[in-house]
Amino acid sequence: MALFLFSLASFPPTAGFWAKFFVFQSALQAGHGELAVVGVLCSLVSVYYYLRVIFYMYFRPSGEFALPFDIPNALWISLIISASGVLVLGFWPSGVLTMAQHALLLH
Repeated sequence: MALFLFSLASFPPTAGFWAKFFVFQSALQAGHGELAVVGVLCSLVSVYYYLRVIFYMYFRPSGEFALPFDIPNALWISLIISASGVLVLGFWPSGVLTMAQHALLLH
């Protein structure tokens, strides 16, 4: 959960960082610097909310309703695949973008 929240908050090296980076870069190249500034400011505000959730998850007592439970194998597999995607897109965005461009050119 923390990895996905860090990605939403645009911390490198996650997919969310590169997604926002490319959006802001495109806005600047199109001559809309004011939109990029507003986007960055909104991103900074959102960081507070995402980090607050992480703070409550890990640094607060769990309370009386926290029950231990077993996580099914299918859920573990889906979490590992999702986390791998977030990290692969974060560490190697150019490779994934190149593959996507080649896939678009094939059709």
